[in-house]
Amino acid sequence: PYPIAGLMRNAVAQRPTRDNLVMQLYKPVRWQQIVELIPCETFYEIGPGDSLTKMIKRIRPEAKTANVQNKDDVEKFMSENKR
Repeated sequence: PYPIAGLMRNAVAQRPTRDNLVMQLYKPVRWQQIVELIPCETFYEIGPGDSLTKMIKRIRPEAKTANVQNKDDVEKFMSENKR
């Protein structure tokens, strides 16, 4: 099967709880802490642009990254990640 992705709250870099999801609306994003906490070696940025990919490479230079921005990228991604 496909990899399982965890859910992290970007306002506090922790797993979400029902009681404090409202904080997401007004707290700053803690992207660096989230990237540091995610236990994976490869990050995929899906959508236009590569801002998150660049930030990930600054935070975790050893991480593998890939962008999926258009139909060709999606097809390549799907063929490389068949299980």
